[in-house]
Amino acid sequence: MVIPAVAIASGCDKRERPPHQETPSGAADPVSPERIARILGKDAAAFVAPEEPPPNAGDLKGDLERFTQLDACVAERAAAVDPVLGDALLGMGYDMFARDACRLLEATKTRDARRCAPIEASSLRMRCEAFVAMAAGTPDACPLDVGGDRSRGRDATCVAIAARDVQLCAGETPAKRGACEALASGDEKKCGEADRRTCARTASRWKTMLAGASASPAPALPAPKGTLTIHGAEGTADPPQAVTDLSLDVDRGIVLTREMGQVRWRVGSLQELGAVPHSVSPGARPHIGFELSMARDLPGDAKVERLQLEIPGGIAIVVPPVRASLKARVTQLERRRGGGAHFVVEGTIGSAPRAYAVHVEVTTFVRDVF
Repeated sequence: MVIPAVAIASGCDKRERPPHQETPSGAADPVSPERIARILGKDAAAFVAPEEPPPNAGDLKGDLERFTQLDACVAERAAAVDPVLGDALLGMGYDMFARDACRLLEATKTRDARRCAPIEASSLRMRCEAFVAMAAGTPDACPLDVGGDRSRGRDATCVAIAARDVQLCAGETPAKRGACEALASGDEKKCGEADRRTCARTASRWKTMLAGASASPAPALPAPKGTLTIHGAEGTADPPQAVTDLSLDVDRGIVLTREMGQVRWRVGSLQELGAVPHSVSPGARPHIGFELSMARDLPGDAKVERLQLEIPGGIAIVVPPVRASLKARVTQLERRRGGGAHFVVEGTIGSAPRAYAVHVEVTTFVRDVF
């Protein structure tokens, strides 16, 4: 990681500053480590965070085959821990580290996620659950992406690997998508630059474990896209930007959850229930987030359970309590991972002098199902 550039203070005289000049093509980046180093007469390496080599990848499949019993694993692994690393682990109070690491192997080999429960560190416990689900090919057993919130879906990388469908890596965040594709395909070239070494290590460790585990080719995912069109209503002026591209809001797909016979899903972000509506920066782009529910077969109408509309320079409009007259029509909603979805939401939100007619159209895919 590059340390931010050092600001060089100017004097206090009020003479007119020379006009800004563009950096010539091919010139050094003014905020690059090399540029900063030259200004300060330092070694450029001093401005770059050191990178530690990732742990040896080994072979997960081989480690599982050699695993016999938990205590034997602990004795072998604990004896192999470098004394310096051992001091650090004990200093952190994690004296059960070797046992918890072996519990991950035990749970993965037996395909029994219940063996992950005693692991002290929550992040390692979730990793253990993900290992079990990926090894067993059971995406429904993957841990939640955000603990306790099913509406965010399960860990997307775990789901893609467990489902043996690299296409489902599209449900991962852009920063993690390359690592998911590398793990699913065994191709380290798909790793992104930001996490290349860790990604390559993980892909290498799982390569033999997942070899030959690909499922039959699944139908191609629909290309996610969406538009939000806003016009003033009841005498309200049109916003400066009438049409907004919602592709980034739907590119990870949607998560379907079933509650009391209804299927629900969410698009975009919504503030917590009961929270005070926030102001929207004048420089922001228009935004909409909403939650729909549907009980009928397709095609059919859906109910808008919640909605939040953000117009730059104003206060976010939250429905409810703000009144609205909205309709939602669903023409496609395949209730399976990777299935297509298409729906339209339109109507009027708010009242004069802040009333808006909105039209939203979305095409995307189903990332996860509960």
